[in-house]
Amino acid sequence: MSGHVGNLNQKQQEILNQFRNNVANILPQDELNDDYFLLRWLRARDFDLQKSEQMIRKNCRFRKEWKIDKILDGGYPEIWRKYHPGGFIGHDKEGSPLFLINAGKFDIKGVFNSMKLEEITKCCLARAEESMQLCAEQSKLLGRRIEGIIVIQNLADFSVMKGFYKPAITHFGKVVQLLEDNYPEFMKHVFVVNAPKIFYVMFAMIKPFLSQKTKDKMHVLGANHKDILQQFIDLDNMPKALGGNLVDKDGDPNCSAMTGYGGDVPLSCYLSELTKENNRPLEDYSSVVVARANTLRLNYDIDVPGTLLKWEFKTDHHNIAFGVIKVIENDDGTVEYYEVIPVMRRNSHLLLEEGSYICEDAGKYILQFDNTFSWINSKTLRYIVDILPPDETISDAVGTTNCRFRKEWKIRKLVEEDNFPEVWRNYYPGDYIGYDKEGSPLFFVNMGKFDVKGIFLSLKSDDLTKYCLAVAEKGMQLCENQSEKLGRKIENVTIVEDMADMSMTGHYKPAITLFTKILGLFDENYPEYMKHVFVVNAPRIFHFFFAIIKPFLSKKTREKMRFLGSNYPQVLAEYIDKDVIPKALGGNLVDKDGDPHCSGLIGCGGQVPTSYYRSELIKDSERPLDDYSLVVIARGDSMKLNYDIEKPGTLIQWEFKTEYHNIGFGVIKVIESKDGSEENYEVIPVMRRSSHIVLEEGSYFCDEPGKYILHFDNSFSWITSKQLRYVIEIIPPEKAMPSDHFEENDDTTKNPSDSEITCDGKNE
Repeated sequence: MSGHVGNLNQKQQEILNQFRNNVANILPQDELNDDYFLLRWLRARDFDLQKSEQMIRKNCRFRKEWKIDKILDGGYPEIWRKYHPGGFIGHDKEGSPLFLINAGKFDIKGVFNSMKLEEITKCCLARAEESMQLCAEQSKLLGRRIEGIIVIQNLADFSVMKGFYKPAITHFGKVVQLLEDNYPEFMKHVFVVNAPKIFYVMFAMIKPFLSQKTKDKMHVLGANHKDILQQFIDLDNMPKALGGNLVDKDGDPNCSAMTGYGGDVPLSCYLSELTKENNRPLEDYSSVVVARANTLRLNYDIDVPGTLLKWEFKTDHHNIAFGVIKVIENDDGTVEYYEVIPVMRRNSHLLLEEGSYICEDAGKYILQFDNTFSWINSKTLRYIVDILPPDETISDAVGTTNCRFRKEWKIRKLVEEDNFPEVWRNYYPGDYIGYDKEGSPLFFVNMGKFDVKGIFLSLKSDDLTKYCLAVAEKGMQLCENQSEKLGRKIENVTIVEDMADMSMTGHYKPAITLFTKILGLFDENYPEYMKHVFVVNAPRIFHFFFAIIKPFLSKKTREKMRFLGSNYPQVLAEYIDKDVIPKALGGNLVDKDGDPHCSGLIGCGGQVPTSYYRSELIKDSERPLDDYSLVVIARGDSMKLNYDIEKPGTLIQWEFKTEYHNIGFGVIKVIESKDGSEENYEVIPVMRRSSHIVLEEGSYFCDEPGKYILHFDNSFSWITSKQLRYVIEIIPPEKAMPSDHFEENDDTTKNPSDSEITCDGKNE
């Protein structure tokens, strides 16, 4: 195979020799003389000498800062040993170590909430280091070089509840990037077996962090996985559950004693920070707003080695990325910024983020709060940073700040003023209609009559969130009134959700995503708000919806939910007098018009007229359909439109629309460096656009001549192809106008035939 020992062309051999000379000052002699080792780094960067050298130099820094040479000395933490169901079980036919992970038994959320991010990262790095050691042992045993491992991911019994926890998946995506940067080509093949459909959603989230070479090594196998695995692995080394002969000492066909048993992590193992109170007064915190697409860097000059940097911080409503950067001044006068704690997104809107770093070297350190990934939301950040000299002890950790939620959202004022918009009043089919037998407020909602999509398209997300929270606030006020009236404490409400007539029209993903976030706000800010939640007339499709929402509910909330069968009238009558149960549900209550669903009391619901839709969502192009180019972008694929711009001041304008689903879009400027290399810089970031809802329009003013790429990206979707209609105009400087609308002009180039169109993968 080209690029490997014994199969190098003349140019590759020359690059290898030069590479060896360039890194002679940083590598030990045994690695410097090891062509197998050096070629791994060269292949990882396609024999680009400069990039390969940068990669291996960063790896040397990485190994020092993460103390990789000692990472296996202390073993794995107890949580990881008990609940991570992965381990080495043998070798493939070529002698490479074989790693099996029974991912269906991995409680990702539990492990994520029971260990700090840096601990999880170290465990993953330790596995990679262990792999390299096993390869070295096999090489010595077999007398030939073993360079990579085989990985089998068994997704049998995988569930959304345990395996789909977005904060953890996002973090593991970053870990995968760290592995790719520092352990090039350590995976020979990755076989995924028993994969459910949800796997493709998770893989789409991790895929952007993988190099093309790694993606090429991944094989998602179907029902014939035994036949394919047998081509690479002897049956005696293949678990019996996957069609082989191997069992563990207990006879388990999944080999759990060899890999780890996995299973649910007990709540008692969760980090105390998740429930801890913060004892510091608010005045101790510095407060700052980190603007969208911006960063905050706190610089510290550390004079004494062993000094401890200690921090805690919290954000309102949204997460933020955080890390620690060490500024390294090299002998040649250059400065390197090295992330001693990687800059990664932290769920600081959910829990107080705390951490520390021991500065082993004197010098400059930067605490970086990064919001560059967010082009919509600014972040309100409250933080404390302590600099502790080596002789001081670390004080007890402090907990979360007091919640200022009600003040910031002004929910009580909204309820008191009863200032709800007409579309909410007319088309939200839910309200309080009485009290249960214990005096708790009773809330009914006819979910089958709720036009989720229509409401979502008629109200802004922030406003919709407020109105939903106002329902809970009104419930709390009714509890206060009842407590005063009855002379005993009434603390929560009873909810009945009628799913009759519910259909797929209720499954509008953007709205469901928003409502899951709102449920999180309910749990955080209205604890114990719900006494009982009775769900009646639930169709099968409801259980699909609930599987999406369930991970966002606390365990206590889930325990209060009851899904009633056909005997629901009898069950409801145990808790609620029939006089306050709608007649449609077996009670006696009707509204003033005699409606058994009590629509006059709780709202009629029904389909929201498009006249209520926000105006920016129904704007249509005045162009005839014939002006648009039409293309289908396959699932997992992308399309790039290349334009060579010759004159500075040229304007690129576009408008596009997709059918049914969104698509990623951005503008890339190709920058040619003096050394001949090219950099693709996103002048307009490639982000998902709701072009199935809104006509997407925009423009970019080209200050410089050169190559520009309009990138339509569907690589995140592993299920759905996208039908795209688009118009691109290239307007010369003398005709360019600073307008949001296109002008009719015969000299304007429309979807120029001389532009270059390239597609990745299937469309190419």
